[in-house]
Formats: sequence, C-alpha cells, structure tokens
Amino acid sequence: GNTCQGDSVQIVDGSSISSGATTGWQWNFGDGNNITLANNNPFYHHYLSAGNYSMSLITISNNGCKSDTA
Repeated sequence: GNTCQGDSVQIVDGSSISSGATTGWQWNFGDGNNITLANNNPFYHHYLSAGNYSMSLITISNNGCKSDTA
C-alpha cells in the first residue's frame, strides 16, 4: 500500500501452510535491509527514502521446507 514519507509501514504475513507449522520468516524489504524472525507478530519497517520497493518473504516450516513468495 501507499504511505507518506517518514512513516513506518506495518508488515504482516498473510501466507498459509498446508501441513506442519511455519517457524521462521525471512523478510527482504527491497531497500537493502532484511530480517529473520521467529514469530509472525506484525512489525514495522521504516523506509529512509521515498520510492517503490519490492518486498519478498521466505517462510520456513517446522519440517524444514521453504516457501518463496513475492
């Protein structure tokens, strides 16, 4: 979605898994920053410059499977 310069963006994972449980989230924010989380709580990212950014997410299951989304 759109936001104003200087604001932080709330990030939420809307993906699902057919078997097992998701145990890891590897976010790439498209601005050279990334983060790996151990839970799916909503969090915020602050972009330093205005622009369009392509985020990506890799989720990791408790069975060791990885799902790459864009």
